Amino acid sequence: MTPKSFNHFHHVAIIFQIYAIKTDGILVNEEKIKVQELLNEWVNDSDETRNILIESSNFLAEYDKKNSDKITDLLNHSANQILEAGVFSESNLTSILADLKDIALADSDEMSDNEEMFITYLAELWGIEL
Repeated sequence: MTPKSFNHFHHVAIIFQIYAIKTDGILVNEEKIKVQELLNEWVNDSDETRNILIESSNFLAEYDKKNSDKITDLLNHSANQILEAGVFSESNLTSILADLKDIALADSDEMSDNEEMFITYLAELWGIEL
């Protein structure tokens, strides 16, 4: 489904971007900045972070054009790829969920129902109790 060159950080980036775009239908500059900042905390290399974001956002845009009704399939795929990579502990996965909350709060003082449902859904996929 995703390019073979994508690693676990690409899948984190895809999840961050789906969350930022699809939960409220709008990607604002504050969210873009927050996504890049949070992803860079995981990658710890600003050039690599930028490349991952470019590659994943280009892929996501193309996927969304052709399969907008199947975005949940991509979310599930990326969530599973993160688990299968075996590099993230449960506390890391919980931190990714916390990062999603930070993305939500980048453009608003409170989380929407859609944002909360997204986090709950992802937590269930990963077997994490909130």
